[in-house]
Amino acid sequence: MEFTQIEPFEIHLKETLVHHLPPVYGVALSNSFERKVIITKLLEKIGGKPIYFKQCTASLEDVLNEINSPDLLCSKRVFIYDGMGEPRREMDLIVRKLRALPSNTCVIWASDVVRFYPLMDKKMILLDLSRETTRAHAMRIERWLTQEVRKRGKRLTKEAQACLLGHFMLHFEHLMQEVQKLATYTGGGLEIDLKAVRAICNVRSIQTTNWEVAKGIVWNEKGKSDCPSLHLSMEELFPFLGQLRYHLQLGLVITSCLKRGREEEIARAYPKFSARVLAHYKQRAHLLSVHYFKKGLQYLFELQLQALDQGVDPSTIITQFTAKLKQVITNG
Repeated sequence: MEFTQIEPFEIHLKETLVHHLPPVYGVALSNSFERKVIITKLLEKIGGKPIYFKQCTASLEDVLNEINSPDLLCSKRVFIYDGMGEPRREMDLIVRKLRALPSNTCVIWASDVVRFYPLMDKKMILLDLSRETTRAHAMRIERWLTQEVRKRGKRLTKEAQACLLGHFMLHFEHLMQEVQKLATYTGGGLEIDLKAVRAICNVRSIQTTNWEVAKGIVWNEKGKSDCPSLHLSMEELFPFLGQLRYHLQLGLVITSCLKRGREEEIARAYPKFSARVLAHYKQRAHLLSVHYFKKGLQYLFELQLQALDQGVDPSTIITQFTAKLKQVITNG
């Protein structure tokens, strides 16, 4: 069985491992650290004694022969072949070995691609993320970040999450290192906010951070809304869209409260904001309108649809989005 998205794969594992233990799993993904995360999740479900193999000087046949070496002290063994490669001349050997595993043995085969899957005759569960879209990758990393923070008994504010993803989306290993530092830094506190991220993480090295650019675009801040230094890759685009969405929703809440004469509700909705920060946003909100932020969210939805086209230039569509927001201001 083959999966091209991680959520159905995890659901399948949860449902099938209760009743049946498939002997062979495949993980096709280019990032070695992200592969390790998936392997770890698999091992938690499978149990048993893990035995790791990576690319080495021994022949593939010698490595595979380890499967047949008995271990009388272990009731279940899990062989992990990570980045071993699949030479075409040895493809038949791999398939023969994996289709005739001892009853107490499982194998996890992880690599950039898993080419021999069609030869396994449905005797392998494959998670193939080798052709994962940029959006699917961004959603997976965001989900993993949330899971990791919860595992440590913490929760991220939306601003903190957007800032972390904006800086570390392409470097998941570094992102996990920053989460570990943040969990330690916050001690007994349950919440990790933007202030903590800026205090402990290396997020100041980017010339004008994407977070500041997104804030400048949405709030039409002079000198920040023309995004002259914004050069986004496709991998960076979706975290940036999340930052735009955060500020548009923030603006909609503030302008709605001001319009209804319920200014006190703003502080209750954002208790972590300092008086200075709240004053800044309210000052900007007086210059904009509820209509502006609603139109912004509509344009953002259209932008997200554009972004699904792999041929678009991220910086170009952000520039177009910014121009649309300015037109709303011009037209009142």
